[in-house]
Amino acid sequence: INIGEEGCRKKGLGLVSLTPKMGPKLNIDGAFADSMPVAVFNKNEKLETYGIKWLSAYKSNIKKGLPYINSLIVLNSPETGIPEAILKGNWITAIRTAAVSAVTSKYLAPKKKNIVIGIFGLGLQAYVHVLAFKAMYKNPKFVLFNHNEKTLKKFLSKFKNTDFQMEKNFHNVTKNSDVILS
Repeated sequence: INIGEEGCRKKGLGLVSLTPKMGPKLNIDGAFADSMPVAVFNKNEKLETYGIKWLSAYKSNIKKGLPYINSLIVLNSPETGIPEAILKGNWITAIRTAAVSAVTSKYLAPKKKNIVIGIFGLGLQAYVHVLAFKAMYKNPKFVLFNHNEKTLKKFLSKFKNTDFQMEKNFHNVTKNSDVILS
């Protein structure tokens, strides 16, 4: 979360070059691909690091028991341009996304004792978001929306001591939440 906040701060200071996503058009229903290049500079505007994330999403993967989104990250040396690391990006993407959500809530969510987070979908993103919000807030409450009992059971088994409210009506999730994750 601290690294995510530092990244947001640097972006605000103009020390992050983050160009729009660009990817080829795929003729597959429910699928897309994007490239996401980034460069990060220090306060003296010296290049610290740069790289690219290559991502694809296939809705059909869900039925196959595969992740919907899959990505690869390539990091290059700021001194030579030579690739230094090729990383599987799914877990990194999940952590980064949850960190940015937590940082955003720190500044934009209502300031109250018991914050309520509404979550749509119970995959990897939801799992990591629960971890992030539990790290950010003392006693967060969670309202979960998911129409699949098998997925719900699997998700709940990962969190033995967490307060979850289940909701089958998506309007109630939004109505009863301070922060909404979808």
